[in-house]
Amino acid sequence: KKANLVKNGNFEKVNLDGWTITGDKGAVNAVSKAGDSLGQGSMHYWADKTFAFTASQDFTGLKDGKYTVAVSTQGGGGQASYKLFVIGDNGQKQTADIKDIGWNKWQTVEIKDVVVKNGKATIGVEMQANAGNWGSLDNFEFYLQE
Repeated sequence: KKANLVKNGNFEKVNLDGWTITGDKGAVNAVSKAGDSLGQGSMHYWADKTFAFTASQDFTGLKDGKYTVAVSTQGGGGQASYKLFVIGDNGQKQTADIKDIGWNKWQTVEIKDVVVKNGKATIGVEMQANAGNWGSLDNFEFYLQE
């Protein structure tokens, strides 16, 4: 198994330690509920009005090479925009759309072959959501490919 560089990527302590949340922070929390989490906990989102947030982690001291970023998600869908992203050290942002298909219907989205040469990267998710959108994210991964 490749070394996962994400801090608290599986939310097993049911908190958001290691994550930077910007935007509508009140819409994002850590939960521990069967179906809403793959293990003990997950990052959950919901609000009764339109909301937007970014959840991210920065990395430094990375080895040169190609990396993969991934996340597992479940939820009701219907967001205006919902993306997994990674910014390599050249500042180029790569994204992959996330489309949820229902409660406890987990899927994994990934971005492969992210080139890192100067030791830095940022990963995360960004969302522009409609009132009532809900779901959760779990098992973030960021690792150097073989």
